[in-house]
Amino acid sequence: MKISVGEKMKKSSVPLIGILLIGIIVSSFPSVQSYTIQSTTSSIDENLIISKLIDSCSNIYVGEVTSLTSKWENSSKQHIIVSTAEIKIQKTEKSSNNYTDRVTFFYDGGSVGKITQRQMTNPYGELSCHIGDVVKVYLVSNNKSLQAVHIEILTTMISGSKSSEYVYEEQGCNFEYLNTKWDSGDFPVTYRVNENCGDMTGEADEVDDAFETWENHVYSDIDFTDGGSCTTTSYSQNNYNDVFWVASLPGDGIGRCTTWDTAEEIYEFDIELNDNYTWCNGYVTDELDVQNIVTHEVGHSVGLRDLSDSSNSELTMFSVSNTHEIKKRTLNTGDMWGAQHIYPETSAASITINQPGISVSPNTQVTVEASVSSSYTISEVKFKAADEDDFDYDSGWVSMSLDGSVYSGTWTTPSTLGDYYITIRVYDNQGIYTFKSKITEVAQI
Repeated sequence: MKISVGEKMKKSSVPLIGILLIGIIVSSFPSVQSYTIQSTTSSIDENLIISKLIDSCSNIYVGEVTSLTSKWENSSKQHIIVSTAEIKIQKTEKSSNNYTDRVTFFYDGGSVGKITQRQMTNPYGELSCHIGDVVKVYLVSNNKSLQAVHIEILTTMISGSKSSEYVYEEQGCNFEYLNTKWDSGDFPVTYRVNENCGDMTGEADEVDDAFETWENHVYSDIDFTDGGSCTTTSYSQNNYNDVFWVASLPGDGIGRCTTWDTAEEIYEFDIELNDNYTWCNGYVTDELDVQNIVTHEVGHSVGLRDLSDSSNSELTMFSVSNTHEIKKRTLNTGDMWGAQHIYPETSAASITINQPGISVSPNTQVTVEASVSSSYTISEVKFKAADEDDFDYDSGWVSMSLDGSVYSGTWTTPSTLGDYYITIRVYDNQGIYTFKSKITEVAQI
């Protein structure tokens, strides 16, 4: 018998509050309209989320990744990439086995040749790791093997992992983009829907509305086409972009978006929704609104990543949600910035950050300088400095003035030593925001 979400929360090892949270940030962004949002019935409790994640897993280890292999696996229903990793155990936090030195586990996703499969499950984010990473892995038993539900990367050995072409949540731009997107020539992207939800009818209409939320953003080039119905029940790289319900997801997640890309260009996606929860259309106690959840998943399909800091809890791409809410149906400022940064409707501005240099002294006034050019009239240029590794420091957006051919502003460096993002934000008279960043070290010189 189908159980309601309220009942599910009593029986499941992962609470629904650990899946997605939604909302709206009031902003000066030009296309944001004024409206009223219904309040949710419960609040985020990150300690509870972690507690339930721990309860759901049979094994939890901290260790260094010593081997990693990825390969295509084929069956009558699936053509997917699966990765197998081994870690040398440094600490055991929970174990149902007798592993003391090394443990092997698998996860869906990885790279084979030029193709990368990325899989993002709410609320756990993307599963990935690299040889040399120190990770904390949360594992569940799956047919006598251990499957990763969540991989927390504690330290990474990947050189250049903080690319200047990426936009990270830590930069304070309210979106995260890791340089994986559709080629503009692929639009409109066609998707299909399997109306196999066990709780309602007309779910395809709600899915359509979720896609339209992104394509109707007036300052981005995103475009989708409804390709009709399908009978898909499992995700697979098969040249179709499908949305469908499944009986369950690892760790009891609500939704999962899988994308495939080559040379950082997305060419396919699938969205799975967990039918073990109760789904609905609207603002219903203890039930999940289809459009609400799918809007978040569609954000992944166009290249946006989950946001985790509580300062972003009102955004569509925030990774935690409650039932009895519909706020994610509407894009927030950061979501819109991300959409137009990745897919600008018109030519984006060109930005070169000239100053500050590689390193600066603490507690010092330094010049932030950028050369900016655009095919359109530049309305505003601002910069922001933010801590690279966490959210302890954020200067806020500071206006820059035009001096000859460059824009400049003044930054009083913090006393805490370390690496900081310097991000330039340009806004033109076509309504397009463009972002560019570099990393500067605050150090004793």
